[in-house]
Amino acid sequence: MDFDVEAWTDSQGFPDGARLRIRQQIEHASSFYMPCGEHIKYISDKENLFEVLMKMQRYLIDSNLSDPLRDAAKPENKNKAFILGQTYTDEQDNLKAALLKWDNSNNNLFDFGYMEEPIGGFPTPCVMINRLDAHQPSTFNMEKMRLESRPHEKKLKDDPKYVVRHKKHLEAVNDLKSRILAFHLCLENLDPLPSPEFMAGCNKELIETIRHRAPSAFKDYEVAWEVATMCHAALLMEPKDNLVARKTREEFSREEGIGNPKRNLFGDTRLIQNALWLNSRIISKDGAVKRMASYLGVPGITVVEM
Repeated sequence: MDFDVEAWTDSQGFPDGARLRIRQQIEHASSFYMPCGEHIKYISDKENLFEVLMKMQRYLIDSNLSDPLRDAAKPENKNKAFILGQTYTDEQDNLKAALLKWDNSNNNLFDFGYMEEPIGGFPTPCVMINRLDAHQPSTFNMEKMRLESRPHEKKLKDDPKYVVRHKKHLEAVNDLKSRILAFHLCLENLDPLPSPEFMAGCNKELIETIRHRAPSAFKDYEVAWEVATMCHAALLMEPKDNLVARKTREEFSREEGIGNPKRNLFGDTRLIQNALWLNSRIISKDGAVKRMASYLGVPGITVVEM
């Protein structure tokens, strides 16, 4: 039986303004899933967006593109899904522009995220997929959106909650660096680099494991993250004269502040992980993304620039 919005808002005694907002929120298309891909159904479900995406050609958008969704509204791209993944939304200072400025006349724009904190009674953690539709703004607290859309440095100066989140994020980045060194590379650090023979053997072994496990990462958030992490480790072990690998090693070892890592160090890794969960193509100009995707051996996951 369909959910009767009007009857429900009447029964709750909401004022007219709140009733309008609730109606708009319910019209917004969003779907939630367990990390293993199981659909979490709720009373106002309109459609299963994962099933919608599976019927379309899927393209995850990298954060380094100047006009990432410029082709989405073209008539020939109506059956292509353009997806803002976690890398894109995490690395945008102006989150309001990132989510609200695009032309969705083809109804083919989406965002993909991961929710760790309980909101609205959903079990957590969970994966969420949203359409960037006309009703999405009604789901946002616009004042919070405005504050979140300020430059990173500004938020560090006057937003204590953001400072706490940023510190927690840097701790997670440091922890992942330590895990990659200890568990995937069996090294204490990358200075000095190990012998070419060690690096070549480690790279080969990692890629063999990646290709064995990558097919099982579809709709499995944890496996996808583990495989993507191994991709980052394999890239670190590419030959010393490989320019993409050299840049990746420099970023891995660089400190943003005293004792702090580069905050977007694993953005490319997260992009690979999202692509594994969705079995999606990637739009990116980044050499590291292209190289890591080549390790996967998954036919549906390729990197294109347009």
